[in-house]
Amino acid sequence: MELSNLIVFLGLLMTYHLIKKSEFKWLENLKRPFSLCVAILFLFLCNPIYNLGDVALASTDAEVRLRYFDSTNLVQLEEAKELAKNMTGDEQFSFQQPETEDFHNRYYLKSKNYAVEIHGISGAVFQLHRKTEPVGEKHSQEEYVKMSKQLLERMGRTLLDDEQIVSTVVEKNNQVLVELAPKLTDGTVLGASSEARGFKFVNTNFTWEKDSLIHFEERLNLYPIESMRNVQVTSDDIETILSDWYELLGQELPAYAIDGLQYGYSNREIEISISTSTDDFLFLDGHTGEVLYFSGELANSKEINFDELVRKVFRSKNINPLNWERKRIYSSWEWREKEPKDMELSYVHDFGYTEGEAYFSYEKSIDIYRKIGHNVKVESSREAYETVAKELNYTPYASRAKLTEVIDENDKIRLAWLIVIQPYKQSEHRLYLVDIETKEWVSLYE
Repeated sequence: MELSNLIVFLGLLMTYHLIKKSEFKWLENLKRPFSLCVAILFLFLCNPIYNLGDVALASTDAEVRLRYFDSTNLVQLEEAKELAKNMTGDEQFSFQQPETEDFHNRYYLKSKNYAVEIHGISGAVFQLHRKTEPVGEKHSQEEYVKMSKQLLERMGRTLLDDEQIVSTVVEKNNQVLVELAPKLTDGTVLGASSEARGFKFVNTNFTWEKDSLIHFEERLNLYPIESMRNVQVTSDDIETILSDWYELLGQELPAYAIDGLQYGYSNREIEISISTSTDDFLFLDGHTGEVLYFSGELANSKEINFDELVRKVFRSKNINPLNWERKRIYSSWEWREKEPKDMELSYVHDFGYTEGEAYFSYEKSIDIYRKIGHNVKVESSREAYETVAKELNYTPYASRAKLTEVIDENDKIRLAWLIVIQPYKQSEHRLYLVDIETKEWVSLYE
């Protein structure tokens, strides 16, 4: 707003000077009224007490720009740096974040020897690359597998038992590639049947040369689920949940393995990804264990009443289908709540099936098309910023605000301003949620 006012003022000032220097006599009569117009416009646009920008902010409704789950536990910068130090042995890491990025979706860290990318919500290592030449001596394949597991332990990871992990070692161009993956509950290799169809799971892999780690990518599937960040279900819970689900489907529980976790702050919290020996795929809620997604082929499908199966799924989730509307979308049925509550998250249940055919799918997802009207003025973001700014112990360099729907553990929605502040001479951003009603605020990055 201030920049727009300055551009308008400079444009008017330039126009005035051009008119003043003009030799056309008919323009002489315009100089005085034009000077008066410039003064009036400048008064309305740029006076420091109350101008047209303030009127616009006071009368304009803000749009919701973000959804944020209240229980999200973001990875802090120092936490990411400590993880990078434990992996590499380097002590000094620099960090540079894109100015347009609000959250630290990824920490891009660099040291003398390494470049590391760490996920800002789960803490998983997306990429690690060595920038300098390797040092030390070459080791046996068994030693490199041992070194790989020791690296994960230095990172603070708790590994599955050795008999639950399969390792693959390949030597190429003086480098040794180690891949670690979990086994299915029956001891077979995860993804073996999928590989025959041209699909391969991305697993945790290491590239070693001499004593040096050259490259590293982590997949969160080598660890007991109860040891993972913010997950609130256990391995025993998952065994029970899957047994109940397959009993509901009228199927035998196949061998399975947890093949990954997905973390987020806006469209999801934590989802546990599960694959089976029969190529079924499932996602479970990392807090409650609820089945959020299933796809697979059902045995004896010609004998299955799919309408009754849908009712069973609803009953297992304590949902009354009479309160929901069903709509055909291509090859699936989409269920939406008839009268969703105003300040509560609403969901869509999607069932994909064709009578007599084996394939069946189910998905519970957030209804992204439902918009809740909020009467919040843009001007209130200034008050939210000032509430935070008076207690800062650093100098702000730049800031911006986004109206945010904050979701609690019961799917209740409250409104807050997300205040994004970049401190002077610092690369990381600081995030604050300021409640619209109470003006209470929390810092998301301590």
